[in-house]
Amino acid sequence: MRDWIQNNNVAVTIASIVVIVTLLAWRLLPSKQEYHNSDSLSDRSWYYDVNTGQYFQDRLDRVPPFESPEGNEAVRVIFFSCGACNEAERFPGFYLKHADETKQQADADPAVTASLGGEVGPGRLYSFDGKTWIAASGPEEAGVFERYKHKCDGVGALKICR
Repeated sequence: MRDWIQNNNVAVTIASIVVIVTLLAWRLLPSKQEYHNSDSLSDRSWYYDVNTGQYFQDRLDRVPPFESPEGNEAVRVIFFSCGACNEAERFPGFYLKHADETKQQADADPAVTASLGGEVGPGRLYSFDGKTWIAASGPEEAGVFERYKHKCDGVGALKICR
């Protein structure tokens, strides 16, 4: 065996490198399931039932507030994490809903609904507890990033979980 390895040292080196790279890739790269459950974009969003305190997923194109499955007011919740975006590590960063006038316009005109798809824009209300609301044109103006800028110090980088 020793003689064969010495006579074929280039092949043995290449085979060893291939095995090492394969093992590292298998160990370090997230699986498709982990990637999907972390911060990948999808057509679903998280929402919060303000009466029950429960989080649930629904279509991304819903304009909050709307009626939750339990019949209560539901608002969008944007989760943050300092690590993985799983249930154990994420936390509610802020809650989002639309002012009454904006919501009425969206309900009356699908074109308005399509323009309300993000976290930034006029007619949006932000909250850190789901109860007290701040009118702002975006999360930065509402103080979201200032509030959490040191949350992940020493443990990771703050990221939005989608």
